[in-house]
Amino acid sequence: MSDAKRKYALPDIEMAWFASQLAIILTENLTDMAKYGITAQNITTLATLAHAFEVFPSDAYYAAQITDAVYDRNAKQQEIEKRMKIILIRAKAELPERKERYAPYTLEATQKLSVPEFIFAARELARVAAEDLATLDDAGLAQSELDELEAEAQVMYDLQVAVAAKVRQRSEKAYERITKGNELYALVARYAGFGKSEYSDVPVEHDKFVIYSESHVPKTPPAAPIVEVIDGYAELIFSQEVTSARLRYKFTANGEFIEVVKSPNEPHFIGTGHAIIYLEGEGRNAAGWGATGVKVIVNDLQPPGNPVYNHALGRFEYEMAEGAEQTELEVSYDDGVTYQQIFISSETIYVWTPPSGTLRARFRSIRGGVMSGWIEIIVVIP
Repeated sequence: MSDAKRKYALPDIEMAWFASQLAIILTENLTDMAKYGITAQNITTLATLAHAFEVFPSDAYYAAQITDAVYDRNAKQQEIEKRMKIILIRAKAELPERKERYAPYTLEATQKLSVPEFIFAARELARVAAEDLATLDDAGLAQSELDELEAEAQVMYDLQVAVAAKVRQRSEKAYERITKGNELYALVARYAGFGKSEYSDVPVEHDKFVIYSESHVPKTPPAAPIVEVIDGYAELIFSQEVTSARLRYKFTANGEFIEVVKSPNEPHFIGTGHAIIYLEGEGRNAAGWGATGVKVIVNDLQPPGNPVYNHALGRFEYEMAEGAEQTELEVSYDDGVTYQQIFISSETIYVWTPPSGTLRARFRSIRGGVMSGWIEIIVVIP
């Protein structure tokens, strides 16, 4: 979320401990240190910052919160899958001739979907089953069960929003932790420097002000990170602590890399719909820049073909792109400033009458986590 970088190589817990010890040492030697402008109030400020940094939750804490939120969301998905299975069993028994209509909602099909796509599929199954309710009620299906499925889908949507919020919180807290650490380190380095100058001829006292020892400083650069791209965001995942990260990416083999130097664990938006993406990156610690992680993502997926709005039948129609599993439609009522999702479907038609006026409708193909570029049409609804 920012370009903040750590200015120290100590692990956070050791930085907090050293700062606290430094406050004690400065207090014991205040008479000698006063000539450098250090006061009791300065030492209190240092001790306060050290304590605040020590009790600030670690990245592992916020990562655990994400894990918990994902667990709750996945548990809800499993509940929804059971509800969907019951509806599909009844549909299979009562409407065998409509097997293809219900095929997109089977467990085999929905396991390939992203979370937003699954939520949409659950809602769509409720809608499709409601249209066939006159037949399905003979198998014991009630409207109340479809209403419950809709409600559970909304709960899962809210849980997914909570996951996204936890991910943002982790990024924000990482920035806050780096900022607090840098603020504390600035004081520690300054005061420790005074101490080393004052006691340069007294090794026993001098060494009390040395921030880094051989045990603190990494002797080897970090290993190569794992490079991931999720929903248009590139991220470098490290197996050890690094102070900063360097990401490079390009969209053609002969093109120039775009380089971004960033704080660790900070995703960088590179967009979706690229035909090919070349990525590489590495991390840095006190021993220098480490090994390079590399990834190439090939996306040959094309947008849907010939999208139109059929006014006579009141529906969008298009051709599924080769290799695509689904098509997504978004519309804008403000000339492309903002868009809202209308559907994600494996069908090639979508029956819907938009409100009167002019709108932009854009379509893209989806295959697993890969998305094509958008193709857009303008529709005028009388």
